[in-house]
Amino acid sequence: MTSERLKRKPIVLHIITGLGGGGAEAVLYNLIRSAINFEHKIISLSGPGKYGPMMEAEGFEVFCLGLRSSLHSAMKLLKLPNLVRQAQPDVVQCWMYHADLLGGYAAWHANVRAIVWGLHHTTLDVQSTKWTTKQLVLFNARISSWLPHRIITCSKKGDVYHRGIGFPAEKMVVVHNGYNTATFIPDDTARTRFRSEFNISDDQLLLGCVARFNPQKDHCNILQAFAEVIKVRSNAHLLLIGPGLTAENTEITAQISKKGLSDHVTLVGPRLDIPMVMNGLDLHVLGSAYGEAFPNVLSEAMSCGTPCVATNVGDSATILGKTGCVVPARDSHALAAAILDLSHQLSHPALQTTCRAHILQNFTLEHMVAGYTQVWRESIAEIQGRCLTPKRVKAKHFACYANIIYWRSRNHIQQAINKIMRR
Repeated sequence: MTSERLKRKPIVLHIITGLGGGGAEAVLYNLIRSAINFEHKIISLSGPGKYGPMMEAEGFEVFCLGLRSSLHSAMKLLKLPNLVRQAQPDVVQCWMYHADLLGGYAAWHANVRAIVWGLHHTTLDVQSTKWTTKQLVLFNARISSWLPHRIITCSKKGDVYHRGIGFPAEKMVVVHNGYNTATFIPDDTARTRFRSEFNISDDQLLLGCVARFNPQKDHCNILQAFAEVIKVRSNAHLLLIGPGLTAENTEITAQISKKGLSDHVTLVGPRLDIPMVMNGLDLHVLGSAYGEAFPNVLSEAMSCGTPCVATNVGDSATILGKTGCVVPARDSHALAAAILDLSHQLSHPALQTTCRAHILQNFTLEHMVAGYTQVWRESIAEIQGRCLTPKRVKAKHFACYANIIYWRSRNHIQQAINKIMRR
């Protein structure tokens, strides 16, 4: 190691599928702002999305590869190993399946061995998950024994699932997502302002779901449950908040109309003021059908003192602890019953206090930063501690092996690029 490298902060190069408004992207943004003992650089395989400009505004170096579903994009992909070399990283942190494969491959060819994969899903739904995604995950499982040095998963259920399909248990580390509890705080003024924006009185039951429109989030389940709730709490109102949840979405508007909920449901669309949103709600409802790992919105709501009802997908039960209600996925009757049951407890101030206390005790930003930085430091130290001289020839063989895998799996990689552009 050079004296120059000893003097500077270790460099972490983050390679991620994209920088849109998803949960993993939010975790990355909060992580690089908080892990101040490392220097962070970011490569987005697609575009800048929501978080790219925000990262650049905070002084982080962001490069967008701009992959598209075309041969030209495949040529762009060949630049990735050079981009890794130029960043001179001590460790490469990949985020999500596609970046795990493509970023890990590029890092290996750039002679970086401290490669950490990031898994942000639990199970893959048999009916809803595309065949190409399933094949990608299984392919990653096959090469995970030698390509990544460590594998971080953000949920316990995700850890169990991925071990079961072939990811090596000895490399897996669970690091739960963490949250800025100084931003997500109880705020009565924000509550009043938000509710007045939608003409919701203080005695109305206001439910909300912050989630993009996607089969995984199962908004149909929430609407079906809400149709039952409205029979008991006739003044209740539901806000659906997130990308794709606007009046232009004919699929969701048709469901709302068919269930006779047009006067009780508002499609809000995406919002940036999520702390205000969470303070304005009486209950946050997450009705996901599959695939969730560690849903950020539950912790964000609870940090603001807002109780939650969620389906038992991913680590939702772990997040809620004893503060909310967890019901089976795709069971609208159970979801409705849980909403009504918890709504009767809202008058107890201890419920809001307990919600926030649970997050403060278990899922702060400091907890998450400590987990990631420990993995990074251990990976750097273990890679640097190896006797490299007798392994140079073996490293060349590994590089050749990686190259063979690339050409044999180029169809998988092209399908991965196509998947990125459909996100």
